[in-house]
Amino acid sequence: MQILLGIIVVIILVTLFAAQFEKISHQKKMHILKLSAFILVLAWLYQSMITSQAQNKRAKVNAFEQGKTLLCQNTPINQAFFYYEAGTESFVTNDKNSSLHGVIYPITDCEIKK
Repeated sequence: MQILLGIIVVIILVTLFAAQFEKISHQKKMHILKLSAFILVLAWLYQSMITSQAQNKRAKVNAFEQGKTLLCQNTPINQAFFYYEAGTESFVTNDKNSSLHGVIYPITDCEIKK
C-alpha cells in the first residue's frame, strides 16, 4: 500500500510540475489527477477488505486456540479432534477422530459457535 501511495504521489507531483511549465494542458492534468485519485480509492478499498478478512480469520483461530468450538459446514470443530494448519489456513482432523480421517475444513467455511 505504501509503494502504491508513493507512486501516486510522484505522479501527482510530476503532473503539477509539468502543468506549471505548461508541458501538459489543464484538461490532461485533471484527467491524470482523477485517475490517480480513483486508483488510490480502489487500493484503499482493497486494503480495507483484506484487513477485515484477516481480522475475521484471526478471531476464528483465537477462538479455536482458546478451546471454543467452531462450526464448519455444520460439523463442530474443536481441539479434541482437529488441529489448525496455518500454512493452508484450514482445520485438519487428528488421529483421535477416525470417522472424519483426512477431512479438511478451510477457515473461510467456519464460524464461531454461539
